[in-house]
Amino acid sequence: MRMGVLVKMVLGFLLSGSGTLQGLLLGREMSLDVGQLGKTGVVSDKFLSVAIDSHVVAERWKNFDFHSEKVLNMASALAPAYIRLGGTAADLLTFDPNDEEDEDLSWSDTASPSRELGRPWCASNKNGTAADEDLNQLYKKKKKFVMNGKDFDNLYNFSRTAGWSLLFDLNILKRKGKSWDPSNARQILRYAEMKVFGNISWELGNEPNSLKHHLNVSLPARQMGKDFWALKQLLKEFPSFENATLVGPDINGIRKCSPTRRCKPLGYLKNVLSTSGHVLDAITWHQYYLDGHTATLRQFLDPNVLDQLTYQLGLMNSFTSIHSPQSPLWLGETSSAYGGGAHGLSNSFVSGFNWLDKLGLAAQYNHQVVIRQSFYHGCYALIDENLDPYPDFWVSALYKLLVGQTVLDAGVNNTGQKARLYAHCAKTGDAGAVVIFGFNMGQSSARVNLGRIQRVEEYVLRPANSSLTSQTVLLNTNLLSLVQGKSMPDLKPHFVTGDEILIEGGTIGFWILPSAGNIHC
Repeated sequence: MRMGVLVKMVLGFLLSGSGTLQGLLLGREMSLDVGQLGKTGVVSDKFLSVAIDSHVVAERWKNFDFHSEKVLNMASALAPAYIRLGGTAADLLTFDPNDEEDEDLSWSDTASPSRELGRPWCASNKNGTAADEDLNQLYKKKKKFVMNGKDFDNLYNFSRTAGWSLLFDLNILKRKGKSWDPSNARQILRYAEMKVFGNISWELGNEPNSLKHHLNVSLPARQMGKDFWALKQLLKEFPSFENATLVGPDINGIRKCSPTRRCKPLGYLKNVLSTSGHVLDAITWHQYYLDGHTATLRQFLDPNVLDQLTYQLGLMNSFTSIHSPQSPLWLGETSSAYGGGAHGLSNSFVSGFNWLDKLGLAAQYNHQVVIRQSFYHGCYALIDENLDPYPDFWVSALYKLLVGQTVLDAGVNNTGQKARLYAHCAKTGDAGAVVIFGFNMGQSSARVNLGRIQRVEEYVLRPANSSLTSQTVLLNTNLLSLVQGKSMPDLKPHFVTGDEILIEGGTIGFWILPSAGNIHC
């Protein structure tokens, strides 16, 4: 089937009952019979996962501390999860277990955009000010860097202790003629097996359809598929990894697709799958809403920006239903804005709107895993350079605490709306308990009529100073912070009894209905 025809099929798919929600309009009441909500699917227990960009290895892990009790406590609050080490720099990484501390590739905090070097990558200093990093010194010059045995040990042991599973992105640009050269990957696998490091999943390359843009290298899609097949054969050489999860190919650019133009990324994906021998355990793709260099607060609050994802998820579902119906879909790298994020936005309260919407939508569209870029480093990180939590960490921690794997159809139409709702079976409460979660980007409150009086456990997040660009957050009326600077606080609800839920303007909320009595829960 031609890609243009496939794109045009998506509108029908979006209207075919794929979990789209019907009924909630900002400022209006709606009715929600939580006991009768239908089941639309089940997601992985690692649905909300995280990443660290490979270029952080090149920078000797920046300020990250694998042995910090504080960091480990925050990481454990997000378990179980995958921790992906990947990104553009993955295709410049060489593993050498015996290498000494590699040269610290630290880039200027005052880098500025130029025609010659391109745009800098958004990060923050320890004092919270912008720190633009000129990663073009790495990417444009294709400067290779080394990950040594100590690096690998630290990452793996940290992940295991936190309850995470490592997802390692191997270098696709190790080449022997036209084919991938597996020798360095074999060295990694031999080292991991020697160390008895199990439970590692694998990727090969990052955004291969955009390698020409990132690193000025072209990789034909059919050859990429053959390279995945070769990696699978390599994994079979090692008893610890013969059944390891292999995912890919991490395509990007779906945001540029539309019903009226050929979707080149899907053409590339189709050709990868045609020669891969069905070795991929999941199909991965990358998604960002905005350009971090130009994004504005208005865009972060624009329902139309959020609605881009609905079309993209539907497009990916339609593609796999035709070309690889047995393959689960993962959002293999995603955040609010590319280029490291948008300073003052991606790391502030307002980012929680698009993050929670993405989690709700991806589950509705049966994506099994969503990997947040990133856990550490960048303006879109969950923790800052002082290893303290940004607002999206608290959204993620509450999601992990409260939201179960069974996805429910809340029966509400979110398209074009500033107030949005999703529903899952709850992790907490009695059998049949439901969690409703959502947010309100507008100023007027929205009301949800529950049909009968019942007990509600309410977890409402709001910015501490009433500014959507705040980096401090209240849970109900309590300021969220780590206890004694290192331990997770008890995330306690406000208990209310009534027949409605109020979603105030400028808030994010989770509502547990312990006596909902939903048969799917």
